[in-house]
Amino acid sequence: MRNSGIREKVFILGIIGYFCLSPVLNAATSQSASTASPSHKLKLENVTPLDSTMMMRMEALLFFRVVDFMHVQNKSISNFPDEAILKEYLDLVDPTKMFFTQLDVDRFIENHASHVGQHLKAYGDMDPGFALINQYRQRFAERVAWIQERLDQPFDLKGTGSFWVDRKKASFCANRQELDSLWEQRLTHELINELLLDSSSEKHNQSDITSPSDDEKVSRVVTEQQAMKRLNTAIDTIKKRYLDYNKWVQLIEPMDVQELFCNTVAQFFDAHTSFFSADSMDEFSIELKNSLCGIGAVLKDDNGTCIIQEIMAGGPAERNGQLRVGDKILAVAQGDQEFVNIQGMRLRHAVKLIRGGKGTMVRLRIQSDNNAGCSVVELIREEVKLEDRLASAKVFWIPDANQRLHCIGWIDVPAFYGEESGSTTGHTISNDVKTLIERLKQFSVEGLILDMRRNGGGLLTEAVNLSGLFLKNCPVVQIKRREECVPLCADANHCVWEGPLLIVTSRFSASAAEIVSGALQVTHRALIFGDRSTHGKGTVQAFIELNKALPVSSPNTRLGAANVTIQKWYLPDGSSIQQRGITPDMILPSIWDDQPIGEADCPHALPWDVINSMPSLPIQDPSCCLLSNEGHQVLLQREQKRVLSHPAYDWYARQLQFNRKQVAKKIYSINLSERIQAINEERRVRQAFSDEEQTLLKTYSPIYWPLSLSHRAPKKKPNAKPSFDLFQYEALEIMNDWLQWLHPAITVEPQWCYGQVARAGAF
Repeated sequence: MRNSGIREKVFILGIIGYFCLSPVLNAATSQSASTASPSHKLKLENVTPLDSTMMMRMEALLFFRVVDFMHVQNKSISNFPDEAILKEYLDLVDPTKMFFTQLDVDRFIENHASHVGQHLKAYGDMDPGFALINQYRQRFAERVAWIQERLDQPFDLKGTGSFWVDRKKASFCANRQELDSLWEQRLTHELINELLLDSSSEKHNQSDITSPSDDEKVSRVVTEQQAMKRLNTAIDTIKKRYLDYNKWVQLIEPMDVQELFCNTVAQFFDAHTSFFSADSMDEFSIELKNSLCGIGAVLKDDNGTCIIQEIMAGGPAERNGQLRVGDKILAVAQGDQEFVNIQGMRLRHAVKLIRGGKGTMVRLRIQSDNNAGCSVVELIREEVKLEDRLASAKVFWIPDANQRLHCIGWIDVPAFYGEESGSTTGHTISNDVKTLIERLKQFSVEGLILDMRRNGGGLLTEAVNLSGLFLKNCPVVQIKRREECVPLCADANHCVWEGPLLIVTSRFSASAAEIVSGALQVTHRALIFGDRSTHGKGTVQAFIELNKALPVSSPNTRLGAANVTIQKWYLPDGSSIQQRGITPDMILPSIWDDQPIGEADCPHALPWDVINSMPSLPIQDPSCCLLSNEGHQVLLQREQKRVLSHPAYDWYARQLQFNRKQVAKKIYSINLSERIQAINEERRVRQAFSDEEQTLLKTYSPIYWPLSLSHRAPKKKPNAKPSFDLFQYEALEIMNDWLQWLHPAITVEPQWCYGQVARAGAF
């Protein structure tokens, strides 16, 4: 979440910055205008060293003064350890430790570990950042030349070695010989990967655009003879891949170096404070306005690999159903054109390839997060607008032990959107949920479930307003700045639902979603069910355009922006959500529990702490929740009984254990026969799980009725294969147990309403 009420502070800072920076402002502007970016047609031998411009130094200077002045914790860049900054920067430039040796590292630190933070704050000096990047470009070019020669020689695919793919915590090689040996292992590993790549994923036949089904991909058996037929093609593919890598590395622009180095230092403030170059700021504005067409996914850069971080509700990726969070995008093709490898490409360049005209096709070569192999996904680009991400609802009829139906309302809360978030429709999440609750009441629903599993946050005001639909004049959140703490309460007149309330969360539930679920939990208004914890983001950021930090600026001046953490928020009882998140009352183990995707996994995340509770404000009467401690224990006992006896939980537990092993696998054999045996066994196991899932879908499909704000049925997922959602199943069973514990079930027959038709639907 971001806060816009900071204009006065920015103006005061601007006056300070203006008198410090105005002597260089005009000179910087003229220099930047005359400095052209590197040509994308330069040959390797003509690439010149990169250096910062006066404008960039001025931007860096202003950025860190803004952060020093605005940050919620009174930190100063001057106090950050120089050697720690340089080591972190090294890890970002060469995260796999595959290009620099320990000798390179020692020399870099020795030459630059002196007053890094002080010089950056005083002069905008980024010389260490540019020096390392220039050396990295040289080492990268040398290594690619070595790779091209090595690929012309034969490989031993019957050896006994292995390759450790995750080298984030590895040490740098002592010398060039050790590095060559490591690259020998890596190239053999990559060659085997290419040999095992499904041939169906390599080419796109315009006359037959039907891709193999998921079952076909899972069950296909690989043989050594089939793999070796691809040997020459695989070698050519790897050669081209590294030439593409080198092209993108040599085309790194000074602005990229500036952004990387400034953000390395900014991380020492906290995980979310960051610098945006002018180009990145433009991209950020485009995302806020939803003004370009794409696939409907949020992407992130992980060591040069483009990874799907979030799939947006209502977008092409979600409706397609084949993409998952954590999947890697290896290459992009426009329509039926050839694939362009994007590994090693800067994220904003990769995003430009993925975006395109509305209605055009883009093909993505995907490597799944569970290392199950590569596949090609075809998507039609669409403009993903807020209208496609609105709240929606379903009515479920779930039988209890006596086969009497309980009517349960389910509302999907995808984000905390509102007028401040770029909505042009007049929609706010609080009003939309209120409307859906009124419609659900016409079905005489007895219990309500809010699904916030994919809710990454949004507007603080909407979090408070939505909480007010279930609370009466109760505290929701405390906002703490440097010196002051401001409580926010729900409106006493907005409560529209006083019945049983269950909230479903996940590790992806963050920020505003954590405010709502935490407030309703500590006031005893709702039960929380989901992953081990939520994301754990308890901070608020302000996006400050650096142009606005100066009272006067040249019309030719184009500056970047600062994203600064300016506030922390706390629950009504004074506890922070930072790092720890919200711990559900009832937990179902998840594959995401062990993954480094939470706030606590971010470098330099602000610590958890606690402040005073809000004793002057009334805490909700526990009876309003309609569940005593005794009733809670009953629900826990019934859940445990299901876990031990229901076939769906046994299927889920075995699949969860298998997937955890696959995700945790970091060492791979570089023996072709062993790898073929392993991948065939993996596909056999996945096929068995898929067959069991289809049986569960046929056996446990509830009756439900979809509702939308537009009175139209939600958009279908034409290519998506139905999947069994155990979290939805268990949430409905928990609510069913709750209702059965409260009172005898009231039989409710499915009704006709809003032109919708009751139907049987799969989880």
